[in-house]
Amino acid sequence: MVINDEDEDSNTALHLASLAGHNKVVEALLQAGADVEARNCTLWTPLDCAAAKGWEKTVRVLLEADAPVDPMDKTKTTPLHLSSSRGHAGVVELLLKWHASVVQRDSEGRNCLDLAIDNGNKDVALCIVGSVKWKDALRNETLDVNTGNRDTPMRKLIRKMPDVAEKVFHRCSQANSHNPDSAAYEITFYYEFLDDMYAQWREQDGTDALSSSGDSIFDEDNKLTDNAKPYSADSTVLKQNHPLMIMVKNEQEDLLVHPLVSSLLMHKWRSFARWVYYFNLLIYCTFLTFLTGYICSTNAPFEYDPLTAANGSTFCEVVESAQTVNQSTFAKIAKYFIIVLAGLKILSELFQIYNAKWQYFSWENLIEWVTYISALLLVIDFETCQSRTGIRQPWQWQLAAVAIFLAWIDLVLFIRKFPRFGIYVVMFTDICYTFMQFFPVFFLFIVAFALAFFVLLKNQNEFRSVLWSMLKTSVMMIGEMEYTGVFQENSMFYSELTIILFIFFMIFMNIIIMNLLVGLAVDDIKAVQEKAVLKRLAMQVELALDVESIVPQFLRRKFVRKSLNVKPNDNSNNRMKHFFQKSMFMSSSTDLNKALNPELDEMEVLQENQEKMLKNINSMRIRMKNMETSNAQLSNMLAALLKHHDVQFTDEDIVVEDATSST
Repeated sequence: MVINDEDEDSNTALHLASLAGHNKVVEALLQAGADVEARNCTLWTPLDCAAAKGWEKTVRVLLEADAPVDPMDKTKTTPLHLSSSRGHAGVVELLLKWHASVVQRDSEGRNCLDLAIDNGNKDVALCIVGSVKWKDALRNETLDVNTGNRDTPMRKLIRKMPDVAEKVFHRCSQANSHNPDSAAYEITFYYEFLDDMYAQWREQDGTDALSSSGDSIFDEDNKLTDNAKPYSADSTVLKQNHPLMIMVKNEQEDLLVHPLVSSLLMHKWRSFARWVYYFNLLIYCTFLTFLTGYICSTNAPFEYDPLTAANGSTFCEVVESAQTVNQSTFAKIAKYFIIVLAGLKILSELFQIYNAKWQYFSWENLIEWVTYISALLLVIDFETCQSRTGIRQPWQWQLAAVAIFLAWIDLVLFIRKFPRFGIYVVMFTDICYTFMQFFPVFFLFIVAFALAFFVLLKNQNEFRSVLWSMLKTSVMMIGEMEYTGVFQENSMFYSELTIILFIFFMIFMNIIIMNLLVGLAVDDIKAVQEKAVLKRLAMQVELALDVESIVPQFLRRKFVRKSLNVKPNDNSNNRMKHFFQKSMFMSSSTDLNKALNPELDEMEVLQENQEKMLKNINSMRIRMKNMETSNAQLSNMLAALLKHHDVQFTDEDIVVEDATSST
């Protein structure tokens, strides 16, 4: 047929009309017998052409003419993919109403929601997540081109479209019909897309077919089935690529305070995180107690009479031969506790190295290693004399100072993970980081004044060398001048220049530099306070995921749930209610209900009213078109009836009749 002739690109007339959006021409071509399934050189159908250009009316005409809804071109792209990637929300909504497949993926493994997010089409993404097929659209996975890790539509929404992700969170949080203040008020939270480490949304053979269902890994009790496996065996990948951690990295505070996230964190905390955390804290506090008690109950080497080793005797043997030395009972017991507990902690660190690989190495873990090794070297007896007397070698006693200092610092780092105290540790570390950035400039001032004082006051003990002069200059910065002891005229050979230098020192170091440091610290504290909620939530997430990463898989899988039911007003669930109040700053279940159903702002209300008005206008337009069609049919029927009865009827009769009826 001529109507199906093709041009050099294999486009038929129907293709060209669809590309141009001439819906009347499309209707005429279809009535004339044009092939609605014709393909051009890229295997596009007329529906692909209309969907790619966003011609909604043309798409409707083609669909009503039985055009295939999901034809695939050479790259496995469908009309829904084309309209999603190009931002045609109206066409997407229409195709979804005609049951277009949201699970179909292109040659790169992306579905319609992936394409909408990747191209920044927020309206299209909202349309898809608001449809009845929103769960199927979210059940997809691709590989992140930058990291090589698993990527999902949910992760992309968190990074690029947090407000759309919030809409998904709302849909994953379903409240029953009871009043928010009622004891029967219950909210069901669904974690399939937020806690998805066991979800397998791509077949293992690498095909483009979607796995049967996201629910297949869960049994009737919402627990994992035996065949469910994590998508990665690397616990570090599971932690760093977790949707919760992505929220933290991208500072998505509005998402972190959502009830869905809070309930998931509470579930993880109550299931296993708190037991592991408090057990480790108990072990460490026990170790710290015995280490502190051991050092406090053991005499320092310099407390004994100043003796020197002779005839090959060691320090311990010389002391033992000169005086009676008895080790305290507590020190004898504490030594074995320290050895056992430090050994257990070292085994724990080795287990973490096995799990985390290169991600393990950090300055915090280095502090732990130095602490445990120093503690072991401190209490281990290298001579039989030490086991009898408990005397420590001088080098061991110096290790004691290192061990006890780092052990208490490590406790500070340990409680940093606990949100209630961690915010203050974060303030301290931020100030330290700022000081380290300023330190090169600060150090130059110290060197400048220290060398000058060394030259002028070299005769005094405090400035006898360059190092001592730098130390004394640093101490003078905090106010310990010792002016009467150091800057005396009888001990200064160049008093005029020395006094001038001292005045400059007070102005630059004690006033300007110190005030500058205070100002930097205040700015850092203010910045932390401004993001206090985000910091606290970030620490909650890191604590839960850190504990989860060290829990063996056979235990971890026992606590994974598809959904969780929460009754905020249930008196028997006070801890859950307390958690919501603390983590979300809510005072009642009414506030929780408002979080799940937030009030629209002025622009959103205006947009919603505009959308309602447009829908009403479209509805009226369709009704008027139907009325016009009905009137035309009635007019034709009346004309045929008058002709059949040979009745003459003119326009003048209508005017007269109207005039008569009006009188």
